[in-house]
Parts: sequence; C-alpha cells; structure tokens
Amino acid sequence: MAKSFSAKIAQGQEKLAKSGYDIKLLDDKNLLLPFDMIIDNFNKKFGKVWDAAEQRIIGEAFGSEEAAAVFMLMKDKNAEFCAKQKFIKLKVVII
Repeated sequence: MAKSFSAKIAQGQEKLAKSGYDIKLLDDKNLLLPFDMIIDNFNKKFGKVWDAAEQRIIGEAFGSEEAAAVFMLMKDKNAEFCAKQKFIKLKVVII
C-alpha cells in the first residue's frame, strides 16, 4: 500500500509540473516529504488561500476531489500542527 501511495504522489507531482506548478512532494530519494513541508510548498505556489481553481488543479493531479480534500484538510491543520511540534521540541529541550 505504501508503494502505491508513493507512486500516486510521484504521479501527482509530475502532473502538477506539467500544469506549470513545480511543487516538490518527494525528496531526492523519492520519499514523501513531511506534510508540513508539502503544505508549505503548495502555499509558496498558491498562497495561503487556495481558491476553487487551485483545488481543481490538485484534484486533477491526484485523480480525485477526495485527494484535493485531503490536502485542504492538511493545509487547514498545518499551522496547528507546526505549533504543536514547536511546543514538543521546546518541552524536550527544557526537560
């Protein structure tokens, strides 16, 4: 399952690039980047607010509206996730 997921991500990255959106989703070893980095890469191209056209581009690249919805959900949770990660790192340093 992980291989098919990675393959879909690689295909989506290629389709995005062909559409003029060179958004990095995989590292140099073809491993999935952390989701916070992926969302940051999307934000660099689309801005902080993704409109319907950008959501359509994501859906077409990954083959479904559901895939676009996953990225939208991750985008909405990214700031909260990053804040928790910084808190965890701070807590580890203090202890």
